[in-house]
Amino acid sequence: MQFAKRGFPVHCVELGKNLADLLIEKSAKAKYNVKVDVSSFEDWKPPEYFECSFIFSATAFHWLDIDIKYKKCHNLLRDNGYLVLLWNDAHDWYNPILQEAYRRLFSYYPDKLNNSNSNTVKTEKNESRRNEIIESGYFEIVDFLNYKWFPNEKKDIFTKAFFTQSSFLSLEKSQQHKLSAEIYDLFKELDDEIKTEVHTSVFITKKLGRDNFL
Repeated sequence: MQFAKRGFPVHCVELGKNLADLLIEKSAKAKYNVKVDVSSFEDWKPPEYFECSFIFSATAFHWLDIDIKYKKCHNLLRDNGYLVLLWNDAHDWYNPILQEAYRRLFSYYPDKLNNSNSNTVKTEKNESRRNEIIESGYFEIVDFLNYKWFPNEKKDIFTKAFFTQSSFLSLEKSQQHKLSAEIYDLFKELDDEIKTEVHTSVFITKKLGRDNFL
């Protein structure tokens, strides 16, 4: 919405129909130039002659097929176009209820459950992301941003956001249904305002030209 607010035309690819409908509704009210296609990125068929100057993915790129995502982004971008990848990592929850909620979510992903929130783990994650970008052969990293922030969130907004995470949406429907009931029951005990700590990493990468493939 912030890009659209500045007058940029935005073409979104969103896996979840509910999220897509919400974005369509919000952008239509604001009269922004936003289009939304409901699809996985891997299966998405762009319009004929489609190209763009900038592709942005927030806390989702790691879910995409590595054999498809970099090449497809490269093909979609104009020469000297940018791929910007953002991750919000390792929320350090001050509330034991939130810790328990994420323990239950990540119990479906043992690799995440076993990872700690230490700075070492965060550094290793970013190093792995950096290596993956470079080894793709399609992009060069031109800048990296790393910072943390401390938002206070309303319980109802936080609850809605919890169920839009890729980690939740990627579960089977039966697993989503079971976990939803558990989370709603847990969150009954939360205060109306929740203190959080969020660590954000941003990789700004630039499309490599044909000369780099020689």
